[in-house]
Amino acid sequence: MPSLDDLKKRIKSVKSTQKITKAMKMVAAAKLRKAQENAEKGRPYSQKMQKKIMLQMCSIIIKTYRKCMKRRLALFREKSLGPKPVQWNKQ
Repeated sequence: MPSLDDLKKRIKSVKSTQKITKAMKMVAAAKLRKAQENAEKGRPYSQKMQKKIMLQMCSIIIKTYRKCMKRRLALFREKSLGPKPVQWNKQ
C-alpha cells in the first residue's frame, strides 16, 4: 500500500496535470476563435472574388457560344448557296 507521502505527491501531480490540460484547452479555444474570426473577415472578399470569377466564366461561355453560332451560320449559308463557282486567277 502506498504511503501517505506517495498519495500526496500523486494528488499534487494529478492536479498539476489538470491545470496544464485546462490551459491547453483554453489556448486551443482561443486559436479556434481567432481562426473563425479570420474566416468570417475573409468571407466578403471570397464572395466578391467568386462573383467576379463567375461573371468572367459566363462572359467566356457567351463569347464561345457566339463564335460557334457564327461558324454554324457560315456553314449553313455555304450549304444553302450551293457549290461556289471556280474563279481563275486573271493576270
